[in-house]
Amino acid sequence: MAVVRKSSPPLDERVHSHLPAYEYRRGIHSESVYHYFITSPYFDNTSNNGILFNQARFDPSGRALEIINSRARLEATLRSMQGLEFMVVGEPQPGVTDGVWVIRKQVRQKRQGFEDELTVRGTYYIIGENIYQAPSIADVVGNKMLHAVTSLSKLISLASEQPLFTPALGYTYYPPTAKPIVSGTNAQPNQPSRDSRESTAVPETSSQISQPLRSAFNTSPFNPRDTMTIIESLNLTTRYGNEYMDENPLLGEPGNFMFSSTNQHLQAQHQAQAAAKAQAAAKLHEVSASNSSTPSTPSQGGQQAPLVTAAAPVQIELKPLPAPASRKPSKGADKGIPGAGIMKPKRRKSKAATSPSSPVPASSAP
Repeated sequence: MAVVRKSSPPLDERVHSHLPAYEYRRGIHSESVYHYFITSPYFDNTSNNGILFNQARFDPSGRALEIINSRARLEATLRSMQGLEFMVVGEPQPGVTDGVWVIRKQVRQKRQGFEDELTVRGTYYIIGENIYQAPSIADVVGNKMLHAVTSLSKLISLASEQPLFTPALGYTYYPPTAKPIVSGTNAQPNQPSRDSRESTAVPETSSQISQPLRSAFNTSPFNPRDTMTIIESLNLTTRYGNEYMDENPLLGEPGNFMFSSTNQHLQAQHQAQAAAKAQAAAKLHEVSASNSSTPSTPSQGGQQAPLVTAAAPVQIELKPLPAPASRKPSKGADKGIPGAGIMKPKRRKSKAATSPSSPVPASSAP
């Protein structure tokens, strides 16, 4: 029977720790970080670091051992060599025991007259006694895209079961409301009865909706954690609502972050700005008050300049409208007939009433 061996997970999915070496070196510090990293599976014995450590084992003079026991001499020797190397590029702040150490795997190429060319092959982190390998950008982007595609496929499969179809409303995501049907006896005289419309489609009632869809519209019960979350959010807003990342940005690299200024410095800066604004407002008030209280200056002749008064109101002359032209008097007015010059109103002649439906018969001759 063949033995099936389980394949080990990739290096970027593993966590390495070696407690005996950690205790022997008394933790991770500047002189033990390279020695502890050698015990991990991420180390390559064919690198320049591996060559120097192997030389220290078989060097009777002890010079190679002095090099690997001093971090400064070891890094200086690695910079003078060419090829694959492991170099510490990030370390905790002074006084921090359990910080983050960043080790980079890189290839150094020497160029005459120019700086060395470095090609990064990997990045590793040491936190406490654990060593991690940083994933590549391709792995991170691929994982995010896979998560997004998986979520979209679940959404499409779930949304495909939600729409409802009714002949009256078509496709909808909300349950239709039932409308009351007016019977023939209770119907008003002006409204037609619906008893004869048996074949007309009527919207479905709420009892005809499937149980899973109906449960989706039920309101969730009260959860006290929601109230606590809101209270905690308001407290955080009250405490840190006036702090912004732009006012006090972070400086440094991962594992060595620090604020650019302290809170006391920011408060003093805010107070100075408020004082400057108040001073500017006071100066503006003094200038406006002096302008309003300044008296009028005398002219060159020694007499006081006249004050500018408001303009006199403009008078508009209204002319009466011309009288309408009188009509030409009649002939009787010229002859002296009384009442002949008065215009009489015209009277409209009335016609005999006739029936609109039947014509008026013609009168017979006598």
